[in-house]
Amino acid sequence: MSGKPTPRPNARPSVYHRQSSTLHYQTFPTAPPRNAGRQASKRDIKQQNGPLTPTEERRPQSNQSKHGKEETPLPKGQLAILAIIALAEQTALNSISPYIPEMAATFPEVGDGQVGLYVGLIASSFALAQFTTNFAWGWLSDRIGRKPVVLMGTFLTACGFVAFGFCRHLWQAVLVQAFMGLVNGNQAVISTCLGEITDRSNQSRAFTYLPVIYGLGGITGPIVGGLMVMRHDPWHKDRPAAYPYAPPNLFSAAILIIDMILTMLFLKESLECAQDLPPLGKRVGSLFSWMWQFTHSHSPTYLRGSKQHSNGHSRSEQSPLLEEEDEDDSDDTERPTVLPTKDQKLKMKEILNRDTVLLLATFFIFQLSNISYNSLYPVFAQAAPPTGRSLTPEEIGLTLAFAGAISIVWQIGLFGRLREKIGNKVTYRVSLAGFVFAFVLMPFVGYKSGTGNGAGSPTFKGKAWLWVELCAVLIFKTVAAVGGLTSALLLITNSAPSHAVLGTLNGLAQTLSAAGRAVGPFVSGALFSVATKVQPKGEALAFGVFGGIAFLGCLLSFGIRGADLEADGFDEHDGDESVDEETFEELVAESFKKWHIPGTAFAVVHGAETWTKGYGLAQQDPPKSVEPTTLFYGASTTKAQLCAAWALYMSSETNQAKPKSEQVTWTTPLADIIRDDFVLSDPIRTLQVTLEDAVSHRTGLPRHEASYGYEGVKTPKEVTRNLRNLYLHNELRTTFEYCNTPFVVASHALETLTGKPLVDYLRESLWSPLGMNDTYGGYRDASAAVEKDGAILAKGTVWSKLPTSADEADGHLAEEEYMDLSEVSGAGYVISCADDYAKWMRCWLEPSSGPLDDAMIKELWTPRSIVQPDEVYNELFEGLSAYSLGWFVSTYKGHMLYWHTGGLIGGGSYVLLCPDVQFGVTFFANVQDASFKLKGLAIELLDSALGIPEANRTERRLVDQEAVNLYTKIVEKAAGAREKLFPGELEMQKVPLALPLKVYAGTFVNTGYGPLNLTIAQEEGVDVLKCALPGTWRNALSLQHVNAEHWIVSRSSANNPWRALLKAESKVGSDGKPQAWGVAMEPAMPDILTWFERTT
Repeated sequence: MSGKPTPRPNARPSVYHRQSSTLHYQTFPTAPPRNAGRQASKRDIKQQNGPLTPTEERRPQSNQSKHGKEETPLPKGQLAILAIIALAEQTALNSISPYIPEMAATFPEVGDGQVGLYVGLIASSFALAQFTTNFAWGWLSDRIGRKPVVLMGTFLTACGFVAFGFCRHLWQAVLVQAFMGLVNGNQAVISTCLGEITDRSNQSRAFTYLPVIYGLGGITGPIVGGLMVMRHDPWHKDRPAAYPYAPPNLFSAAILIIDMILTMLFLKESLECAQDLPPLGKRVGSLFSWMWQFTHSHSPTYLRGSKQHSNGHSRSEQSPLLEEEDEDDSDDTERPTVLPTKDQKLKMKEILNRDTVLLLATFFIFQLSNISYNSLYPVFAQAAPPTGRSLTPEEIGLTLAFAGAISIVWQIGLFGRLREKIGNKVTYRVSLAGFVFAFVLMPFVGYKSGTGNGAGSPTFKGKAWLWVELCAVLIFKTVAAVGGLTSALLLITNSAPSHAVLGTLNGLAQTLSAAGRAVGPFVSGALFSVATKVQPKGEALAFGVFGGIAFLGCLLSFGIRGADLEADGFDEHDGDESVDEETFEELVAESFKKWHIPGTAFAVVHGAETWTKGYGLAQQDPPKSVEPTTLFYGASTTKAQLCAAWALYMSSETNQAKPKSEQVTWTTPLADIIRDDFVLSDPIRTLQVTLEDAVSHRTGLPRHEASYGYEGVKTPKEVTRNLRNLYLHNELRTTFEYCNTPFVVASHALETLTGKPLVDYLRESLWSPLGMNDTYGGYRDASAAVEKDGAILAKGTVWSKLPTSADEADGHLAEEEYMDLSEVSGAGYVISCADDYAKWMRCWLEPSSGPLDDAMIKELWTPRSIVQPDEVYNELFEGLSAYSLGWFVSTYKGHMLYWHTGGLIGGGSYVLLCPDVQFGVTFFANVQDASFKLKGLAIELLDSALGIPEANRTERRLVDQEAVNLYTKIVEKAAGAREKLFPGELEMQKVPLALPLKVYAGTFVNTGYGPLNLTIAQEEGVDVLKCALPGTWRNALSLQHVNAEHWIVSRSSANNPWRALLKAESKVGSDGKPQAWGVAMEPAMPDILTWFERTT
């Protein structure tokens, strides 16, 4: 067994378990590390402390949560001081928005119609400056601690507010705002502190309140800015105030100074490796010493204090002997301690993975949308009709305050519960979608006058409707903003591989946020200035552009799929309903007994977890157990590998270097690639069939399974050339008709283009890059590994009785000979193991882990054919299924599934993927029709991964009944076949054979189906003609006389108890000898006879 099993609520280890990325130390004999570096892995902990039990690995710290997980108590004191810091800063920063359009209009440099542009410029200067330093503040907080950075940022921002209140020119306002942006990186640091003082068990509750504080700041700030503007000199009411905007700015500066004092007194340092540094005052003194030595000393003590030895350890970690050897390096000067020691480094790819990159990109769009809306609304509201709505600063402030108040009620009362139900990722997506609607709706609110273009005097009814509509849209927007911010902060925090880089990651996020806030106001202001010249509905231009950008962000957010981004205790489908390993073994045992299965191997991939295990016997004599490395036939699950190989060839340099018209694509006709070999019975169809048609079962060819595998049709090329001798059934691209031979043709075409056997190209392009080192192409390839490396290839078996038989339990297990399948090639010849198929599934669920990229997978999973219900043999799926390129596509309980069965004589396989929850399951078994008999276990694991409670899961007996129903249909079809083939047979006048039965024996040949060697035999006391077809599937025919020259044919396969009844006809020549046999060789065409001409 490899990998890790899955847990269930009963605390047993289980097949898939979602873990917190934060490790909680509980009962380990050594103290947890004090420095924050790369997160310890379970392997590291095992090496240090011995093996851990699953309980020790997963045990949280204290109070039980509603999910049954223990929840760490919230550090309320530190949360309170962080809330004060955030509220003070947000109040100050939001106080500018109500009066900034009016303030900008007073600057002599701003002309009529330019207010929107220059308001955007002022706001952008703050954000642009913040863009240049946010990352640096985050980086610095990872090195000197969070508290010093917060204090510096708060004090310098307060200084900026004092200066901003006395600005009388545009350049002054821009300069001061730029200064404030340069010195303020507190938002990223506050988010980092919050992430460090909480863990995954309680972070959701803590982060829920941060946007509430921002929302309160969105209320108090506009109130301060809207109501404290002093337009008249308080001592001379008839004179305008010299600095009307100084009072709100001085008030904001005072708030920030109080905030700084409280921070200095009560905020505790949250960076672990900075907690051991001297007090802040001493560190400030050391900072000046550090700077002095930097400019004056040739051997600064801060360098000697941190010097590393060649083995990577600091002096404090060395033996006393080594310290004595280095004694000459020391002096009596106290080394200034400013930076914490950091021992471990994280690679960039560990920090910037796919989820993190998408998070940062969408967070940029989120903040761009948010600030653009915040910038557009005051300008839009203040502007004159018809483009604007002519609101005063006081009215603008009140509308924003009202919407903010409602959003706080929503955030505290409802949002937390909703987010717990649907998770961070879904909440984030919904919030981005909310921005889209808010942008679309705002241009269509009414006017004070109540008219369609704002003309006329204000009316009570017009103002009432305007207020209602404005508040409704603003509520929509603010709810989306605070909800999205909560989710974004949680997602970013949870995406950090270690607290050591959390400040840097938050700094990077806020840097991108600042980029959005730098671009947004300027572009939105410029767009609105243009909008004033566009009629009608010019305001829709600005709002519509940003609505489109928000929509793009919403689409990108669907690519964020990491299972570790949610809080502890959250299951994406309402609870942990996983199947534990012990229970699963019991289910396997039940299936073994019911279906007479010798052995099976399962592979499960779920999120970051992989689990593989074998059960039962691979071979009976001598007995050999099934292991995750035991080899089984993959059968038709090979088809997806062939299609993936084609996708890789199409994107290869070899193909891309060709002229565009010569490049191979899915729509390339096969005749263009293998013109001489690919010829159908219809010359027009020959030219029309494309590669895409061939690998999506829509060529119109029936199965023709007896037409290959005999002498002369034993290679993919020979199978391809033989198609010219076979019937077509359906029109091209009209009907899904499962058929292996077009996949064989596609295999031959790929071999022709690459100049390599398919097995070599698969190994080079797929198997080796994925580490699938125990995967082979056909029996001959696998047998070399069996002989050389001692690999075990499971022996196929068949139970001699159908499950519908009354005496089914009295059957016996018969072993089958190994099948070569080299002629089947890419249609089904892969031999592999559970361990390798786990890697194969992961490359589809995590494209970055293998050679297939997102675009290839999207193309390969795009449906090409609608599958008839009787072709799927699965009554559990919803609606119709489809077939893409090597995959069936179905819907199950609202989730897209991509799956394929595989079957051959004595064995079967099944692969099922559910990308929605990053889940995949594969099983192999060495019994006939295994893909139907063990499917119930795969569905059980799927239901478990989807988090479906046991009471609502698909019952295994219903899945098993599908297999029984399949057998029942076969039996019923056989039972009624004679009457259907020969209606009214009992009433017919009986006409004897023209010749004695033995004369009908001999060898007859069809160009497409090869030889028919008929001999005399007895079945149940009746003389019949028998024939063992020499093809791949080892079919046997038994012909019994019905009437005149008409016969009924029983078709079977070696030990398989299946029987299919067909009709046949013999022809007697003028010489009185049988000249030909016509047999309905293709079950899909029961009335079409294939004629075999006599040779002997």
